[in-house]
Amino acid sequence: LLEYRNPEVAKVYSQVLDTVRPDIVHFHSIQALSASLAHSCKAASIPYVITLHDAWWLCEKQFMVKDDGRYCFQTEIDLRVCASGCTSAAQFTYQRSLALREVLDDAALLLTPSDFQRNLYLANGTPPGRIRVNRNGVLPPQPRNKTDDTPGKVRFAFLGGRAHHKGYFFLRSVFRGLPHSNYLLKICDIHQSLGVKSIDRREWREAGQVEIVPPYDQTTIDAFLAEVDVLLFPSQWKESFGLTIREALARDIWVVMTDSGGTTEDASDGVNANIVPIGDLEGFRAALRNILDDPAFLRTYANPHKRRIRTFAEQAAELQEILVDCVERHSRTESGGEH
Repeated sequence: LLEYRNPEVAKVYSQVLDTVRPDIVHFHSIQALSASLAHSCKAASIPYVITLHDAWWLCEKQFMVKDDGRYCFQTEIDLRVCASGCTSAAQFTYQRSLALREVLDDAALLLTPSDFQRNLYLANGTPPGRIRVNRNGVLPPQPRNKTDDTPGKVRFAFLGGRAHHKGYFFLRSVFRGLPHSNYLLKICDIHQSLGVKSIDRREWREAGQVEIVPPYDQTTIDAFLAEVDVLLFPSQWKESFGLTIREALARDIWVVMTDSGGTTEDASDGVNANIVPIGDLEGFRAALRNILDDPAFLRTYANPHKRRIRTFAEQAAELQEILVDCVERHSRTESGGEH
């Protein structure tokens, strides 16, 4: 129950609201605190907006990834399917769904980072006028030239860590079927940022060169991606956005990716990316094989659509307009001027 409703957290948050008295509250990923934060806002007559970064409001698994690491692939979510094969208690599943739907319905507005994510919530009962896209922004690239200390090799990067749904094991199978050796594959071990290692280099016995590296952050992103020719994004689930894809596309880096939800909305197959169906091992391998057979285009490649990539500043400007509008509408409603 505390996963979605926590009266003790609501009590503390009410004290915060009484002290700060915000004009509006913008919720993002609040699953650790529970949706009771929204109850505090409603009790204080403070409007709130929710950005729906994932499926937590619809699915107990948050990312719709089942216990076996595989994506659910439901669009219009049938709780009977969830209760029969994925969740542990049917009564909890239905109670949770009803409670969270009430919180969504009471929001001043719902936001999503992509059209894909908006469509997911539309398919599950959200009225079109209650939800809009506020596409995520990325850090714009600093002007610099690509570097190349591995002449003759295609430099791949995989940033998803050692996770089934991010495609780690899928990618390992892809490379094990490649006879080529003219590549350097950089694999980011995201756990290294926490001081531990989760990926063993000995798992990779491929013909090419493989390096296990720590992830980049916003201060090192340009230096890291300046040494990458192709980003690999073999996600095995439907994601709401795909930040690293946009970061790469903004920096003239070709992407080989799966058709994984909101990740594809700034990518165009054959123009700045290769897009293959989720689970299509041979299709993904063929895309890599074509690049390795004829990598010359990478030397002069520039993404013709990179101006479409949203920056942080552009997202923030749009978001400010949205929040101001929500506050004004709430004020009119409270004063009796709008019904």
